[in-house]
Amino acid sequence: VSLMPESLGISLKPEEVANIIAWLQQPPTSQMLFEDNPKILEWLTEGKGNATLDNIEKISGLTSLKITPPQRYSNKIPNWSFKIRENPKPGEFRYLRLAWKAPNAKGVMLEIANNGKWPDPNSANGRYFSGENTSDWQAKQLKQLIPKEWTIEIADLWKDCGNITITGIAPTALGGPAWFDQIELYRTKPNK
Repeated sequence: VSLMPESLGISLKPEEVANIIAWLQQPPTSQMLFEDNPKILEWLTEGKGNATLDNIEKISGLTSLKITPPQRYSNKIPNWSFKIRENPKPGEFRYLRLAWKAPNAKGVMLEIANNGKWPDPNSANGRYFSGENTSDWQAKQLKQLIPKEWTIEIADLWKDCGNITITGIAPTALGGPAWFDQIELYRTKPNK
């Protein structure tokens, strides 16, 4: 049984129906990379850390992604091919928004794979962290203090990396467990 009123098709004018159809066909202005999807555990197949879904520690939804050191990752996640551009067209993006916390760690990091390749270890482009970077990789620091409570971060991927195509991620816990939630791409700069 539809939640739409039975007479909706009769009461709308043809141009109103056309406007609704056009609105429904618009490409999304954001793309969720992780929010409650248990498939993330199948996708992040590499790394010496562990990945689990946590239904207690979360900022929204049903679960968050808990990573124990050092990391879980995949540079080629199925169906991931998200273009980052300066002036994104429909289906392209520019900004990354995520929530993370690591109350008993030294730091927390997220690494982004471009066309199946990880960033050069000597370049900070494509790697973000808060707290202390105890890894051997260069990364862009978003905050000096470790996020002991849920913290939302926004990064301008195009400004930091240029034109790239995101095909994978590496959520990383530096010296203790870390939680990740609401990892999402946006065409325009989102609000925190």
